Amino acid sequence: GGELGRQISEEDRLLSAAHSQAQRENELVRARAYALQLRDKAREFARRDAKSRTQVVRLTERVDELSRQLERGANHVAIHDYIKNVTLKLFTMGDEVQPALLPMVATLMQFAPEETAAASAAIKKRQSMMRMLGVSGNAAWALEALGVTPLPPPTNSLLPSSPLPDWLPPRPAGPSAQNSADVLPAAAGAPIA
Repeated sequence: GGELGRQISEEDRLLSAAHSQAQRENELVRARAYALQLRDKAREFARRDAKSRTQVVRLTERVDELSRQLERGANHVAIHDYIKNVTLKLFTMGDEVQPALLPMVATLMQFAPEETAAASAAIKKRQSMMRMLGVSGNAAWALEALGVTPLPPPTNSLLPSSPLPDWLPPRPAGPSAQNSADVLPAAAGAPIA
Protein backbone atom coordinates (compact mmCIF):
# COMPACT_ATOMS: atom_id res chain seq x y z
CA GLY A 1 0.00 0.00 0.00
CA GLY A 2 2.63 2.51 1.00
CA GLU A 3 4.99 1.81 -1.84
CA LEU A 4 2.24 1.98 -4.38
CA GLY A 5 1.05 5.31 -2.98
CA ARG A 6 4.58 6.67 -3.27
CA GLN A 7 4.87 5.53 -6.88
CA ILE A 8 1.54 7.07 -7.77
CA SER A 9 2.46 10.29 -6.07
CA GLU A 10 5.88 10.25 -7.89
CA GLU A 11 4.09 9.64 -11.21
CA ASP A 12 1.63 12.42 -10.40
CA ARG A 13 4.53 14.74 -9.69
CA LEU A 14 6.25 13.71 -12.95
CA LEU A 15 2.99 14.09 -14.83
CA SER A 16 2.44 17.45 -13.20
CA ALA A 17 6.02 18.50 -14.05
CA ALA A 18 5.62 17.23 -17.63
CA HIS A 19 2.31 19.06 -17.90
CA SER A 20 3.92 22.27 -16.56
CA GLN A 21 6.84 21.82 -18.97
CA ALA A 22 4.40 21.33 -21.86
CA GLN A 23 2.54 24.46 -20.85
CA ARG A 24 5.79 26.47 -20.71
CA GLU A 25 6.84 25.13 -24.12
CA ASN A 26 3.41 25.96 -25.46
CA GLU A 27 3.69 29.50 -24.04
CA LEU A 28 7.19 29.76 -25.49
CA VAL A 29 5.90 28.72 -28.94
CA ARG A 30 3.11 31.27 -28.67
CA ALA A 31 5.57 33.93 -27.49
CA ARG A 32 7.90 33.16 -30.41
CA ALA A 33 4.97 33.31 -32.85
CA TYR A 34 3.89 36.62 -31.29
CA ALA A 35 7.48 37.93 -31.51
CA LEU A 36 7.58 36.95 -35.20
CA GLN A 37 4.26 38.73 -35.77
CA LEU A 38 5.58 41.83 -34.01
CA ARG A 39 8.78 41.69 -36.09
CA ASP A 40 6.75 41.40 -39.30
CA LYS A 41 4.51 44.29 -38.20
CA ALA A 42 7.58 46.38 -37.33
CA ARG A 43 9.03 45.67 -40.78
CA GLU A 44 5.70 46.58 -42.40
CA PHE A 45 5.53 49.82 -40.37
CA ALA A 46 9.12 50.63 -41.32
CA ARG A 47 8.33 49.97 -45.00
CA ARG A 48 5.19 52.14 -44.79
CA ASP A 49 7.14 54.83 -42.94
CA ALA A 50 9.84 54.87 -45.65
CA LYS A 51 7.12 54.98 -48.32
CA SER A 52 5.34 57.79 -46.45
CA ARG A 53 8.57 59.75 -46.11
CA THR A 54 9.21 59.33 -49.84
CA GLN A 55 5.67 60.47 -50.58
CA VAL A 56 6.07 63.46 -48.24
CA VAL A 57 9.29 64.43 -50.05
CA ARG A 58 7.59 64.06 -53.45
CA LEU A 59 4.53 66.01 -52.31
CA THR A 60 6.72 68.75 -50.83
CA GLU A 61 8.64 68.99 -54.12
CA ARG A 62 5.33 69.14 -56.03
CA VAL A 63 3.98 71.88 -53.75
CA ASP A 64 7.21 73.85 -54.26
CA GLU A 65 6.94 73.38 -58.04
CA LEU A 66 3.29 74.48 -58.06
CA SER A 67 4.18 77.49 -55.91
CA ARG A 68 6.88 78.48 -58.41
CA GLN A 69 4.44 78.01 -61.29
CA LEU A 70 1.86 80.13 -59.50
CA GLU A 71 4.45 82.82 -58.83
CA ARG A 72 5.60 82.73 -62.47
CA GLY A 73 1.96 82.95 -63.56
CA ALA A 74 1.42 85.98 -61.33
CA ASN A 75 4.61 87.51 -62.69
CA HIS A 76 3.43 86.86 -66.25
CA VAL A 77 0.18 88.68 -65.50
CA ALA A 78 2.07 91.63 -63.98
CA ILE A 79 4.51 91.72 -66.90
CA HIS A 80 1.65 91.47 -69.41
CA ASP A 81 -0.17 94.36 -67.71
CA TYR A 82 3.03 96.41 -67.65
CA ILE A 83 3.72 95.74 -71.36
CA LYS A 84 0.11 96.61 -72.16
CA ASN A 85 0.35 99.92 -70.27
CA VAL A 86 3.68 100.86 -71.86
CA THR A 87 2.41 99.98 -75.34
CA LEU A 88 -0.82 101.89 -74.76
CA LYS A 89 1.14 104.96 -73.66
CA LEU A 90 3.46 104.56 -76.65
CA PHE A 91 0.50 104.78 -79.03
CA THR A 92 -1.73 107.22 -77.17
CA MET A 93 0.72 109.80 -75.88
CA GLY A 94 2.47 112.27 -78.11
CA ASP A 95 5.79 111.56 -79.73
CA GLU A 96 7.50 113.51 -76.97
CA VAL A 97 7.12 110.52 -74.59
CA GLN A 98 8.70 108.00 -76.96
CA PRO A 99 12.26 108.73 -75.85
CA ALA A 100 11.19 108.16 -72.23
CA LEU A 101 9.37 104.93 -73.13
CA LEU A 102 12.14 103.50 -75.32
CA PRO A 103 14.29 102.17 -72.44
CA MET A 104 11.26 100.40 -70.92
CA VAL A 105 10.17 98.91 -74.24
CA ALA A 106 13.77 97.89 -75.03
CA THR A 107 14.03 96.12 -71.67
CA LEU A 108 10.65 94.41 -71.98
CA MET A 109 11.30 93.28 -75.54
CA GLN A 110 14.95 92.46 -74.80
CA PHE A 111 16.29 94.66 -77.59
CA ALA A 112 19.93 94.25 -78.50
CA PRO A 113 21.97 97.47 -78.07
CA GLU A 114 21.99 98.06 -81.83
CA GLU A 115 18.19 97.65 -81.97
CA THR A 116 17.77 100.20 -79.18
CA ALA A 117 20.12 102.57 -81.03
CA ALA A 118 18.15 102.12 -84.28
CA ALA A 119 14.85 102.83 -82.51
CA SER A 120 16.34 105.87 -80.79
CA ALA A 121 17.65 107.18 -84.13
CA ALA A 122 14.22 106.70 -85.73
CA ILE A 123 12.54 108.60 -82.88
CA LYS A 124 15.04 111.45 -83.16
CA LYS A 125 14.61 111.58 -86.95
CA ARG A 126 10.84 111.72 -86.60
CA GLN A 127 11.03 114.43 -83.93
CA SER A 128 13.42 116.43 -86.10
CA MET A 129 11.01 116.13 -89.01
CA MET A 130 8.14 117.25 -86.80
CA ARG A 131 10.03 120.32 -85.60
CA MET A 132 11.07 121.31 -89.12
CA LEU A 133 7.67 120.80 -90.66
CA GLY A 134 5.73 122.02 -87.65
CA VAL A 135 3.45 118.97 -87.74
CA SER A 136 2.12 116.57 -85.15
CA GLY A 137 3.55 113.14 -84.56
CA ASN A 138 0.92 111.32 -86.62
CA ALA A 139 1.49 113.61 -89.58
CA ALA A 140 5.25 113.04 -89.29
CA TRP A 141 4.66 109.29 -89.35
CA ALA A 142 2.45 109.65 -92.43
CA LEU A 143 5.05 111.79 -94.21
CA GLU A 144 7.77 109.32 -93.33
CA ALA A 145 5.63 106.42 -94.62
CA LEU A 146 5.22 108.32 -97.89
CA GLY A 147 8.97 108.72 -98.14
CA VAL A 148 8.95 112.48 -97.60
CA THR A 149 12.15 113.60 -95.94
CA PRO A 150 12.51 116.96 -94.29
CA LEU A 151 14.56 119.65 -95.89
CA PRO A 152 17.88 120.37 -94.22
CA PRO A 153 17.77 123.29 -91.81
CA PRO A 154 18.28 126.68 -93.42
CA THR A 155 21.84 127.96 -93.43
CA ASN A 156 20.97 131.57 -92.86
CA SER A 157 23.73 133.35 -91.03
CA LEU A 158 21.11 135.37 -89.16
CA LEU A 159 19.89 132.26 -87.34
CA PRO A 160 21.95 131.12 -84.38
CA SER A 161 23.60 127.76 -85.01
CA SER A 162 24.37 127.19 -81.33
CA PRO A 163 21.96 126.79 -78.44
CA LEU A 164 20.02 129.81 -77.28
CA PRO A 165 22.05 132.38 -75.33
CA ASP A 166 21.71 132.47 -71.55
CA TRP A 167 19.91 135.83 -71.59
CA LEU A 168 16.91 134.35 -73.48
CA PRO A 169 14.12 132.86 -71.34
CA PRO A 170 13.96 129.06 -71.30
CA ARG A 171 11.42 127.27 -73.45
CA PRO A 172 8.09 126.62 -71.71
CA ALA A 173 7.74 123.23 -70.09
CA GLY A 174 5.34 120.98 -71.94
CA PRO A 175 4.36 117.31 -71.97
CA SER A 176 7.93 116.43 -72.99
CA ALA A 177 9.10 117.78 -69.64
CA GLN A 178 6.98 115.22 -67.78
CA ASN A 179 8.74 112.45 -65.99
CA SER A 180 7.97 108.99 -67.43
CA ALA A 181 6.93 107.88 -63.94
CA ASP A 182 4.13 110.49 -64.11
CA VAL A 183 3.03 109.21 -67.51
CA LEU A 184 3.01 105.45 -66.88
CA PRO A 185 0.89 103.71 -64.25
CA ALA A 186 2.76 101.14 -62.18
CA ALA A 187 1.90 97.59 -63.21
CA ALA A 188 1.00 95.41 -60.23
CA GLY A 189 3.21 97.56 -58.01
CA ALA A 190 6.44 96.01 -59.26
CA PRO A 191 8.99 97.80 -61.49
CA ILE A 192 10.53 95.80 -64.29
CA ALA A 193 14.30 96.05 -64.41
